[in-house]
Amino acid sequence: MVSTGFRLLRYGGVYETDGIVSTSLLSWALIRYLGAEVAVMVDEGFGNIFKALAWEAGVGQSDPLKVVELPLNRRSAEERFRSLMAGLRPAAMVAVERPGANSMGVYHNSRGQDISHLHAVADRLIEGLRLDGVPLIAVGDGGNEAGMAVVSDVVEQFIPYGGKCVCGCGGGIAAATGCDHPVIASISDLGVYGVLAHLLPLDGFAEIISKVERVMRAAVGLGCADAFHGPGFIGVDGVDHHSIKAVLGIIKRVVE
Repeated sequence: MVSTGFRLLRYGGVYETDGIVSTSLLSWALIRYLGAEVAVMVDEGFGNIFKALAWEAGVGQSDPLKVVELPLNRRSAEERFRSLMAGLRPAAMVAVERPGANSMGVYHNSRGQDISHLHAVADRLIEGLRLDGVPLIAVGDGGNEAGMAVVSDVVEQFIPYGGKCVCGCGGGIAAATGCDHPVIASISDLGVYGVLAHLLPLDGFAEIISKVERVMRAAVGLGCADAFHGPGFIGVDGVDHHSIKAVLGIIKRVVE
């Protein structure tokens, strides 16, 4: 089971490209190379976007991919999650660039602004699975993502707004939910690709490299935006697709 999707307050609440791009490729890789059945949780209204990106990544119509939209209302989200879990027994949970609430229960962006009204409580639902013994792999880059409580002391000390936000909730942006296996990267997507480089055979990772630009372009075409440059920029976290592919090429050389 995977959860992703970070909405950008300054661009009207659209999904940012970081997270959703790599998760679509991760879903394809898990199905194609590990024979996994994959369920992905996103916010309500974004399910069709993720499905389109997964298909762009190579997931077929008959492949075992289930996409679940979580409502913003907490009780409704919990009910939908319980319905989902009635038919699933996840072996592992992965959170990729998914907002994590702080100790006050408030979600923040990297500018210390409250974005709680934009996101479902996926991190809280994930935490419940973790308490039931399902291991959580969490990928983040700023400390405000689900699972990043494992580095909250560092986030509070060194990351802007880590200990004190601007929304007045009394806390900072540091997430309060922990994880079992943290993957911390300069850009969350790169963290996912680093993991895939070790999971996949070389030809499989080469396929990831060949697909990443196409999936990025599809995401932007569907309304997703770069967190730094906004709509229309083909990249993630201010880094263009050429540079991302160059880094993936370096990663491939490292694992060869």
